[in-house]
Amino acid sequence: MDKNREFAKLAGICWHEWVDNLGHDGGIICKHCWKNPDEVSNPDFTDAREVLKVMELRRDWVGFLNFIHGGKLWNGELHASVVPLWLVKNTTGKLRDLAIEWLEKEEGK
Repeated sequence: MDKNREFAKLAGICWHEWVDNLGHDGGIICKHCWKNPDEVSNPDFTDAREVLKVMELRRDWVGFLNFIHGGKLWNGELHASVVPLWLVKNTTGKLRDLAIEWLEKEEGK
């Protein structure tokens, strides 16, 4: 499975798959959320900013921060702005891959 699609699935967000709109207007829609491509698109989660937009909305955000810091947060009291700069600047999908790893672990609990 594509890593971007895998992250979206684990994070519980729609990964848009386009199908014909059953002849209603000749356009296409997402077969999951029924939105059209003018409204939404699939993010490129190799961009750490896109991953952060999703992860910071989660109730377990501090747990994810703790994970990317190697479990070294003190009492989970670091602010959300404490994401290592090298991860924010990375454009290869490293933060996405760490998020996938963490979400899979959380799902298995």
